[in-house]
Amino acid sequence: MDTLHSTANILNWGGLLLALLVLIETIVRQLRKENMSENWANIGVYITGKYIRSVLLNTYKLAIYFFIWSWVPYQMPFSWWSIPLILLIADFTYYWKHRAEHRIRLFWSFHIVHHSSEKFNLSTALRLPWLEGLIDWVFFVPALLVGVHPLAIMIAYSVVLHYQFWIHTEKIGKLGWMEKVFNTPSLHRVHHGSNPQYLDKNYAGILIIWDRIFGSYQEEIEPVRFGVTKPIETQNPLMINFGEPIAVAKQMSEAPDWPTALAVVYKGPEWEMPKHKTVYEPNDLIDTV
Repeated sequence: MDTLHSTANILNWGGLLLALLVLIETIVRQLRKENMSENWANIGVYITGKYIRSVLLNTYKLAIYFFIWSWVPYQMPFSWWSIPLILLIADFTYYWKHRAEHRIRLFWSFHIVHHSSEKFNLSTALRLPWLEGLIDWVFFVPALLVGVHPLAIMIAYSVVLHYQFWIHTEKIGKLGWMEKVFNTPSLHRVHHGSNPQYLDKNYAGILIIWDRIFGSYQEEIEPVRFGVTKPIETQNPLMINFGEPIAVAKQMSEAPDWPTALAVVYKGPEWEMPKHKTVYEPNDLIDTV
């Protein structure tokens, strides 16, 4: 348990270092008189949502994790051999969680926050959804069922997220052999691209091998257009976080029946609700003659 607390403290100090790097990047870009609207939006999303994510949702998730874990007969020890195994489990779980966040509309309605910026720099890593934690805990239940301690899961997941900070940049090119094993800036730029060939690619957290194994790998070829296919056109942290969930709720309310309403939630973001005819159209009248 002492090791868990020590690791958590290291991550906390690491978080402060990352914040300092974002501050330095922001000052440099400001001095160069670059357009800073997206940068400030990213920082605004992070600061205004930190209490929700770090306190409320983490407490909520830990309560669920400990309840489930209390029913598990086997508890994995925290030792030299289990630490890399737990990190591997967390990274593998992150891959499938991340893939679901892109392919299931309900999850995407939260995750879109991170992808909606049309700029790509270190501050983009701070553009984290406020409410994702309400539902993403379900992906880590299998780890609990094999005996991983709830705190170990939270810390390993945090390591996976912290790793990805440095890959949010356009300043680093391809990194040779690393591209075959690890997630890199080049591969993560692809993930943030709205180019047709880049959509739904490179879901990895740390190890890109998951994408290679499960068919979602894509190297960077053409210049990346950052953002989403339908720009959100706002820098307001509230609208960045709640715009898509509101859109999902609105579409569900307009659905003609329950199966269609449920499809709005579980189908991919690109799915469109079939047109519900309320009046005859000219072709319909012709067909009835």
